[in-house]
Amino acid sequence: TEVDENSIHPVLNRLRERDLVRHREPYWAIGDLDVVRDAYVFASTASFLNDELGAESREEWVSSDDG
Repeated sequence: TEVDENSIHPVLNRLRERDLVRHREPYWAIGDLDVVRDAYVFASTASFLNDELGAESREEWVSSDDG
């Protein structure tokens, strides 16, 4: 994968905090299925919208601020 070997544990911990995985030493497993499904739907929707409309740019949001 493209994930740095030294960042795997922190990534898994962040996923665990979101209930996407669970940990029973020394194993990791998929977390709450509803939470995982919702995360997948969100990611696939965001990907579809990026493909259709283009990715959002933070710089464009900041520069369009009227305040």
